[in-house]
Amino acid sequence: MLVIKGIFQISENYRSIKTGETYDEMEIKSAGSSGITMKNDDDVSLDEGEIVDLMGDMKFLVADSGTLRFALYKEILTPGTYDIRGTVYDTDEATSSAPTIWDPMNFEGFYYNIDEDLGTEKLEVKNTGTSIDDGNLVYTTTVQSVRFDYGDWGKYDVIGFMAEKYFAGYVEGEVDRDITDDSISLVSNKMLSKILIDSDKKHTVSTGASLELEEGYELKIIQLDVSGDKAQIELIRNGRSVDDGIISDTPATYTYLRDIGKADDVPVVVIQVDSVFAGTESDMLVIKGVFQISENYKSIENGDTYGEMEVKTTSSTGITMKNDDSIGLNEGGNTMIMGDIGFMTSDDGNRYALFVRRTVGSIAALQIELPESLIVGEEIVITITADGSPVEGAEVQFAGENLGLTDSDGKVRFTSEEAGTFTITAIKENYDSASEEIRILTEAEADMDPLEIRMPDKVEPGEDVVIKVTYKGDAIEGASITWDGNYIDDTDETGSLTYTAEDEGIYTVTANKDGYLEGSEEIEVAVPSAEFELADLTIPAEVSANKNFAVSVDVTNTGDDIGTYIAELEVNGTVVDSQNVTLDVGDTEKIEFTTKIAEAGTATIEIGTESGEIIVTKAKSNTALIAAVLIVLALLGAIGYVLISSAPEGGWTVEKLSDAIKDKFQRGKGL
Repeated sequence: MLVIKGIFQISENYRSIKTGETYDEMEIKSAGSSGITMKNDDDVSLDEGEIVDLMGDMKFLVADSGTLRFALYKEILTPGTYDIRGTVYDTDEATSSAPTIWDPMNFEGFYYNIDEDLGTEKLEVKNTGTSIDDGNLVYTTTVQSVRFDYGDWGKYDVIGFMAEKYFAGYVEGEVDRDITDDSISLVSNKMLSKILIDSDKKHTVSTGASLELEEGYELKIIQLDVSGDKAQIELIRNGRSVDDGIISDTPATYTYLRDIGKADDVPVVVIQVDSVFAGTESDMLVIKGVFQISENYKSIENGDTYGEMEVKTTSSTGITMKNDDSIGLNEGGNTMIMGDIGFMTSDDGNRYALFVRRTVGSIAALQIELPESLIVGEEIVITITADGSPVEGAEVQFAGENLGLTDSDGKVRFTSEEAGTFTITAIKENYDSASEEIRILTEAEADMDPLEIRMPDKVEPGEDVVIKVTYKGDAIEGASITWDGNYIDDTDETGSLTYTAEDEGIYTVTANKDGYLEGSEEIEVAVPSAEFELADLTIPAEVSANKNFAVSVDVTNTGDDIGTYIAELEVNGTVVDSQNVTLDVGDTEKIEFTTKIAEAGTATIEIGTESGEIIVTKAKSNTALIAAVLIVLALLGAIGYVLISSAPEGGWTVEKLSDAIKDKFQRGKGL
């Protein structure tokens, strides 16, 4: 092998830097061995609230305010993970009396509202070297008020936390009374919520259509009364209705309330309906403002840890975190300190800078994996994955309490001292959050069998489903039955109830009763149809090129209705033949094909889901065989014997020639 320790490569596709060439607003004025100089050739207009293209991916962001503020930034469109760096500090110049400080003015990763000149985060390093003693890395962030994008709603409280924007609460008198009459502080309740939507973009929603929101929500219009300026609306989450109401006397504000952790009746979805509009082809609702916060909150209890940092204080005004142990900054590497925030250090260890890691591109969904048995007093290992791979640094909550961040294997461990039903939530920036309800059992419950649910595996839409609950053969009266999480009714004295399934889908039916372990089963609601399974593909291991061979496969109808299956024979991905077979429910039939392959080599044979490989050899020439037979005939003829064909049975036998025939053969007369 070759051992390689260094690689350097430059592109053969070059960029021209001739004097006079322009890149958006900038023109190259000089280019030489010492460098390049560019200047704007025309005036650059910095209009309020605009993004100004400067050159390439470099742009100016201009504040939407009466004061001129603008910032230079680079737009990143290529998917990937990027480190955004702040000001670099030299350890030789830092002193304990003048600590190194990063804030939104020298670290663009921290939350900053350019329109209102508002930033809330600050990080101080009180050490003079690259080893930070415990308590000498101090992070503080304060609650500030900002205006809704839809300005008529007033203000809400916001806070930056670990370089992300979070909702902190509503303040009475600052927020529109149509949203809430009370002061609501999430931060006082030791939690924060991500702001999902804050927009004053105009939307028009017609009857039958919907306004897509975040976390599975959508607003649908049931019907409109244009003459009465009324609209009947419905809020749906993951396909199921969670709220409805009548909008009248527009403009009007629709608010959806939810309990978040310890905070009750928090407006999580706010929509400003401007008017009900009658069009020539359809009626519609005009929406001018949307605000939504996440129901999956982040815990900020005292003692909660985020990487190397621990929450020390939380109040209605802000949060303070400090490092609980000493931190050594890796020379020539990166040291993550909290979430996606870390330090990058020079090779000689003399310089370091704060950075935040951002991911551009599609967001993966988190998944929660748990042991089969969850018992009080025993350690429970929660594994968080995404696309089958473990996720490090995901925040895991159990019943609203922060369990910490997952390790490099995507795991976090805890022990519950209480039995019951609880919710586990997993959150990480750039991922879709996950939430799952679990049941922690007592030791006695762990030894019990769950309630048994008896019902069909599959029914048609509109068909009555008889659900019967038993335990060790005995009917259970008064068991609470839910259909995909929605309560139906309790079982009668026979342990049964009847439910009519209307919509197609796969549903989970659960049975609960005090003193028993919950039971659950799945049922499919679907229109009868044929389904086919293939098995026992039969092909020869080896054939000669251009020689016919047989291929067969068994087809079984595993569905619940008669149907026809089209079997297609594919050779190396090309369909060469097909047959139709009609099968009743449960019937099996063997389909046979005859085919041949022209080219020698390895060929792939496929019929539906079944496939196999066959070796195709070159066709053998008959010339050598004929020559060999003639030689044998000559030799045998000389001694009075000849090969005689036993056709049609096939094969050859040796027979003695009569003297007369032998005489002719020897004198060259032939056979």
